[in-house]
Amino acid sequence: GNSSNYSNEVSATPIAATPSASSNANLSSMAVSGITLSPSFDPGTFSYTASVANGVTLVIVTPTISDSNAKVKVNGTAVTSGQASGAINLNVGSTQITVVVTAQDGKTVQTYTVNVSRAEAVTASSTAPIQVTTKPVSITVPASVTNAEIVVATTMAGSSKEAMLPLVEVQAATTLGNVSIMIPDGTKITAPGNWDGTIKLPQVLSNSSVTINHGIVSAVIEVGSTEVSLTFDRAVRLLIPNQGGKKAGFVRNGVFTEITGTVTADTQAAADHEIAAGGDAKMMIGSDLVIWTKHFTLFVSYTQVDSTSNTVTRSGGGGGGGAATNSATISATSGGKTTLNGATIEVPAGAMDSNIQVTVDIVSDTSILPMDSALQLVSEVYEIKKDKDGEFSKPVVITLPFDKTKVDSAKWTAGVYWLNEQTHKWMSLESLNVDEANGTASGSVNHFTKFAVLALDKAKTEQPQTNEADFADIKGQWYESNVRELVKLGAINGYPDNTFRPDANITRAEFVTVIVKAFQLGEHEGKTFAD
Repeated sequence: GNSSNYSNEVSATPIAATPSASSNANLSSMAVSGITLSPSFDPGTFSYTASVANGVTLVIVTPTISDSNAKVKVNGTAVTSGQASGAINLNVGSTQITVVVTAQDGKTVQTYTVNVSRAEAVTASSTAPIQVTTKPVSITVPASVTNAEIVVATTMAGSSKEAMLPLVEVQAATTLGNVSIMIPDGTKITAPGNWDGTIKLPQVLSNSSVTINHGIVSAVIEVGSTEVSLTFDRAVRLLIPNQGGKKAGFVRNGVFTEITGTVTADTQAAADHEIAAGGDAKMMIGSDLVIWTKHFTLFVSYTQVDSTSNTVTRSGGGGGGGAATNSATISATSGGKTTLNGATIEVPAGAMDSNIQVTVDIVSDTSILPMDSALQLVSEVYEIKKDKDGEFSKPVVITLPFDKTKVDSAKWTAGVYWLNEQTHKWMSLESLNVDEANGTASGSVNHFTKFAVLALDKAKTEQPQTNEADFADIKGQWYESNVRELVKLGAINGYPDNTFRPDANITRAEFVTVIVKAFQLGEHEGKTFAD
């Protein structure tokens, strides 16, 4: 048979494969407001912890997913990737937050958990230390409480002791304002082997407790331990209110060291990373001074002054900025009350003939001043001057602050004294008044010189406020006993070379002064003389 040839043309259209749905259920980041996660976030780590102070009552979570096709929920509520969740309330104790990511395939699910521990609120007392365990704690120290402490459990590590701390927040009410400390969760303390686990909470000490060459001390904060050195493996934040712009330093083993380090941000991460072991840094936050430190000791804020000056001048009154003020004008007709460098001077009306300029300097080198064996210095030494000669016709009241921690009232009697430059003796002021609670002492006097608060040892019989004449040129003379009595009355003084000079001439003004002081005469109406 016949055959025929033929062909068919066939064309094929390729069919695109349907891509499989993603199984990526990871987060690329997760942030919790105001919280540092432990450990730091990693997409492959699914369990975290964090601690917050008692004052933190809620947080917000911002999760970001790795795959834009995945879905994410925070505590069961859907959240847009990279956007904040709703507010999550925190209970005192532990609160668990769950972040659940569902992959595009609808099958793969990954759960991240954050357990947040909110600190318990505790109030410190003067009678018993606070026991700190593994739970975070927020401590309030009232202004009336002294020597507040916490105690932690310690373990031996070779010849040293160590302790692990939870988050510890402290708010201490002081004369400076609220001094705060924040010890981060998981901080390890290292101390000498004789440490008993006690940590002193911040306490304000007298400015006179620290002397800085050519510096005006503004605040002294003691924290940690006075007996042993405490160091930390993480930075601790100390805030001293209203000290912004001041220099800062610390005292260790009696040696003052300025803090010159800084950090790039006021954050735990920056301070931990940028501060060396055992180091410090400082920064100004608003009007406050913040010190980040990896050790506890005595911290100081101060202002540098001219290094050529022999005395230290302190700023009078509050407020910031401006030059130091150590002088003021007082009216003759109305009198006045002024506080300069911490010393308060109250001059009554009519105590002088004309207006005066009063200046108060703080003597920086007190080692050159005489000091009786029965006395101890418990304040700064204030040199008070005026621009006019002569004594006041009415008593002037001087009030000075002192370090009350140095005065045990059972053993010592505090009072304001003035330095007699001729006899080199400290003399007690009249009308003494001591406010032990506020650490101030006052008294009356009719002239200006150097003043200080001294404490007299009650156990010693020597009374340094009484002048004792020991003039070589009156011994054996018929008038010796009379001269000694006049010296005791404060009516007369000898000369700097410990002589009386009985044959020397005196002016009528000097004679009248002796009479007035000897008989303690008061002011009366009558004729006055221009000279």
